[in-house]
Amino acid sequence: MEQPTERVKVVINGVVYEVNRGTNLLEVFRELGIPIRASCGGLGLCGSCKVRILRGYLNPPSESEVKLLRDLIEEGWRLACRVRVTSDLELEVPIPRGIEAVERIRRHIRIDPYLRIVPLGILKRTREPAVKYLERAIKDLGIEFRSISTKALGKVIRKLYYQDEITLVMTKNGHVLDIPRSDRILGVGIDLGTTTVVGSLIDLTVGNILGTISVLNAQVKYGEDIISRIRHALSIKGFRELREAILDTVNSLITRLTSQIGVNSNEVYEVAIAGNTVMTSILLNIPPLTLGTVPFEPPFIGGTISKAKDLGLNVNSEALVHTLPIIGGYIGGDVVGDILASGILEDKCALLIDFGTNGEVIVKSGSRIVATSVPSGPAFEGVGISSGMIAVEGAIESIRLDSDLNPEYEVIGGIRPKGICGTGYVDLLSELIRSCVINRSGRFIRENSERIRSRNGVTEYVIEWSENTATGGDIVITQKDIRKLQLVVAAFKVACKDLMKKLNITIEDIDRVYIAGSFGYKLNAENAMEIGLLPPVELENVIFIGNGSLRGAEIYLISNVERSKAKEIGNKVEIIDLHSSNFQRTLINELYMSWRT
Repeated sequence: MEQPTERVKVVINGVVYEVNRGTNLLEVFRELGIPIRASCGGLGLCGSCKVRILRGYLNPPSESEVKLLRDLIEEGWRLACRVRVTSDLELEVPIPRGIEAVERIRRHIRIDPYLRIVPLGILKRTREPAVKYLERAIKDLGIEFRSISTKALGKVIRKLYYQDEITLVMTKNGHVLDIPRSDRILGVGIDLGTTTVVGSLIDLTVGNILGTISVLNAQVKYGEDIISRIRHALSIKGFRELREAILDTVNSLITRLTSQIGVNSNEVYEVAIAGNTVMTSILLNIPPLTLGTVPFEPPFIGGTISKAKDLGLNVNSEALVHTLPIIGGYIGGDVVGDILASGILEDKCALLIDFGTNGEVIVKSGSRIVATSVPSGPAFEGVGISSGMIAVEGAIESIRLDSDLNPEYEVIGGIRPKGICGTGYVDLLSELIRSCVINRSGRFIRENSERIRSRNGVTEYVIEWSENTATGGDIVITQKDIRKLQLVVAAFKVACKDLMKKLNITIEDIDRVYIAGSFGYKLNAENAMEIGLLPPVELENVIFIGNGSLRGAEIYLISNVERSKAKEIGNKVEIIDLHSSNFQRTLINELYMSWRT
């Protein structure tokens, strides 16, 4: 007779769970549905699944943990993928801050939604089939009629029988979706991000945004980057897990949105989703397998339209679900959203940059638009950096140095610092250059300060001493960290310069530089120019659009004119593959931290 598996208690962020003894901790998170970053998919290579053990016995640290975590192991930090639960445990998992970046520009958009309310009043019964005189009543109002859903038809028959007033939800091209509960139509715009999914609830009858929230993409437990997700999707089981994770994430977001505003999700009749090619494909239940091997072709091109009931979304079953057009393998609907939100189509010559692990650069000159994805890596999200972390509570997000090299900084949440996030690193690199601590090649050149020291043969600058941190360890940036950050800066610089060269333009021709994404929320443009991350333009010409992907989805819902533009963008953008233009060799040449090399 098989012995029952012994259970142990695990307390995660204050919540008690029971799990099987001997289970891998990362698998525990996956089974419990607790989002946790795992950039390498649980191979022990990236260090992004860090958790802090507060109580309990563990197996000894692995070689990869010793290499990646160093002194943090003494403070209780371990990699979830390397830990087996052999006793009762208590631990904490960092929860990413909700990305609701302030949109610093908002284009004037004419409200012209695709859906509308059509009141017909009480219709008198005739000997004709109900659909026939319904059609005539609609056409008498000067409105086109093409079809009616079986759900709506059933409700119409009941209304006719009891001689109740009839009001319809119709598309502009004549399709009847339903009989609504109220005289308003709700829509949901979604930024389907690799790490974070953000949604807004919109009253489509007036174009008002009623609320916005964000949730962590539950897929992060299967790997943080796109390549990890594609790798996980290779098996039928893995793809099913990814599909269930993103569907659960989106449905959770919709439920929270509608509950927050106090409306019924059945009132949502339209959804617009802007996401990269991989995320969009998985939500549509299309395996992104072709993106994993050369020539990296997308599973499909263009936008899609589906019924909510076919995708499993928790909105009205007849709701229309649109995905903004996919342009290429790594240029998806999120880029189309950025373009719509920025207004770059009206500029003569402009640059748009969306920073992130999977970044994008778009350049427009005249009637041409070129775009490329940037294989920048997750260094600006803290992965592989000594004191790096994502933008959560406790992260240093901005910093400056005085003449004695002492730092003044801002910490998310106003608490003692735990580490430093991407925007903080941009500030720090620029300050170290201005203070002549490092040169533009990234090498330490100054030693006359107690904050500059050598440990294990590696030079580092101490941002904060252990007695002033929340972790009890020093917060530092090392020579190796600087090299990794230089590679990210160089990758975006190469992308911008390569696209500008394709269009035969120089930086003097650029009228505006648009910055999209949550990274731009606290990005200091002047400091970004100092290290070569942004081209040297007038500061007033650098425009932060916040979450352009979400804003593009919102615009898509409330304006038919802009919806048509989105379709045109998909056909107009030319994709440039950086890997076909000696990217690696050019990258090395651009490591010098200045735009002009």
